[in-house]
Amino acid sequence: MLLYNNSEGQIIHVSLIKREGNNEASKQTEQSSQTQATTSLTETEKQPTVELMEIDKLLEKEDGLIKRGRSNFCRHEGKGMCEYCMPLEPYDQNYLNEHKIKHLSFHSYIRKLIAENKATSKNNKGYLPPLEDQDFKIKPNCSGHLPYPKGICSKCQPSAVTLQSQTFRMVDHVEFDSPKLIDNFLQFWRNTGCQRFGYLFGKYMPYSEIPLGVKAVVSAIYEPPQECAIDGIQLELPDNKMDQVLSVAKSLGLEIVGMIYTDLFDNGKNEQKVLCKRHANSYFLSSAECIFSAEAQLEHPTPCKYSKTGYFGSRFITCVVSGNEDEDVAISAYQVSNTCMAMVRDHIVDACIEPSLMLVRETSNEQYIPDVFYKYKNKYDILVQEPAKPSFPTEYLIVTLTYGFPHNPNPLFKSSKTFPIENRIGETSEDLSDIKKQLEDLSLDDALSDFHALLRIKDSDILSEDDFNLVCKVALDHKESDVQELTYCPTWRTLMTILDSSDVMDTTAFGGGASSSTSQTGGGEPWQCQLCTFINTDSSLESCAICGTPRV
Repeated sequence: MLLYNNSEGQIIHVSLIKREGNNEASKQTEQSSQTQATTSLTETEKQPTVELMEIDKLLEKEDGLIKRGRSNFCRHEGKGMCEYCMPLEPYDQNYLNEHKIKHLSFHSYIRKLIAENKATSKNNKGYLPPLEDQDFKIKPNCSGHLPYPKGICSKCQPSAVTLQSQTFRMVDHVEFDSPKLIDNFLQFWRNTGCQRFGYLFGKYMPYSEIPLGVKAVVSAIYEPPQECAIDGIQLELPDNKMDQVLSVAKSLGLEIVGMIYTDLFDNGKNEQKVLCKRHANSYFLSSAECIFSAEAQLEHPTPCKYSKTGYFGSRFITCVVSGNEDEDVAISAYQVSNTCMAMVRDHIVDACIEPSLMLVRETSNEQYIPDVFYKYKNKYDILVQEPAKPSFPTEYLIVTLTYGFPHNPNPLFKSSKTFPIENRIGETSEDLSDIKKQLEDLSLDDALSDFHALLRIKDSDILSEDDFNLVCKVALDHKESDVQELTYCPTWRTLMTILDSSDVMDTTAFGGGASSSTSQTGGGEPWQCQLCTFINTDSSLESCAICGTPRV
């Protein structure tokens, strides 16, 4: 269960969903030997075999060089090249400074490490992975002394941690493919004044504004069951519908890319403005939110062939909708650093009652906590190092992303009418009447081109897997040939027959529990057909009134 109190900036949580296939490595078709040296592996160790994400497969093939045109300093002919116009590496510091790029993209960071390792490595035979996860736990089975707490040595003791801002980002930009997405999400807060939480579904794509950059393109927001209040949210976990939602997303070529929640409060001046709570003098993400984001990222690790373990970091993003310094509603996008993920995984930090500070746990007989330090400039503008006893600022753990909307929106879902969003009490019906109305008001492909409508259809459990995949194809491609094919599909015709009947049955749809909406005209107990799931109200019937299947 997840709780967060916006007024205090605290979150309590238990668990999150996992991306399908994260816990086991699949076959990897691309294997190559690199000459890197940042860890001390033997020559016999090879690259881990993992199934990379599609975006990584694509960027692996790019040279990443930053092309430059002829400058005023060039003195050569048109086909020549000199130091003023030759392409730059994607990690060139002068280019990054000139374009005010604070963080390297992940693949630029990889290229930089590989180049540095090639220059310093004396061994060109074995594979030396450049990436290594931080580990803050005591190494087990250390010889020469008793196990901790009765013994510890420099070999098994974790090193002290000096915090610094992460220099790279796993995701550089978040793009919502339509402003309508955010508008629909915020409508709940506008209507009720209560906060709202949702999971972001979309794709990872190249981002041309950053060398070898990655952007998360969000096409849908799924709002899980939750109890909302003016100052907080309580998620009802586990979400029994999540596997079904992930299945629908997969049929649409989407995956879960992050989460979003509101932290909005009217400023009380009747100016249609909201309070600015998150700023440089308070906090951007509270310590509890950092822990929450870290656990979410740990649940969604990124496959990486340059890591010893086969995974490195995460591309799971956190978006917060809150008031900016102009007291307007604004979105902020974040990730937490790999150091934060490791600290949360190894249980060495706790949330603090002061939102801007993260507590460091104390060493006990059960767990050794390494020393944690952080650096900052004092009032004399001198860089000093301070021990994190008992806390340190959360800003050392946060990686800021940019966000925006496309100049020429071409959303994945193009329905001209917003379908009722799941799990909004009082806004969604408990039967298929919403689907019936959607199909009556719009053309078939327009009606189906809505993520929430597709969730409702899938939840009815009437369509076969093949027919539902065709529904998704109609929703995305809008081809007349697919529409015609769908109208002749057996289970689709069954759904249409049910919708055309005088009573629309309840199918335990999103937004409420099951209840019978049919009237009993034949006496006795109604029964449900095993094939089309229609509820027959006449108990005397020996076969289904819709499809004719014999009663079981």
